[in-house]
Amino acid sequence: TELSVDSEYAQARQFYLHGLSPDERAHLHANIAKAFRSVSRIEVKLRFLVACYKTHPDYARGILQLYDEITFDQVEQCAKALQDKHTVDRAN
Repeated sequence: TELSVDSEYAQARQFYLHGLSPDERAHLHANIAKAFRSVSRIEVKLRFLVACYKTHPDYARGILQLYDEITFDQVEQCAKALQDKHTVDRAN
């Protein structure tokens, strides 16, 4: 089942889908995957990927195609657990 549309990601979703070309999205995915090498805390990466997933699943999927420490299933499960919650709120 898909998550309900999370309105706080609507603007980012529109930009990701319509403001970036396929090449620009590929560069974005590659730059984030590269930056992840310098982040040691997996929970920080996972929360970031959940925000990407909530923006659009292909955003998280594109990063994960280049970064294999976390699986898409892990991101999807975490996103479902955080549904209707702010992704970056440490209390969640």
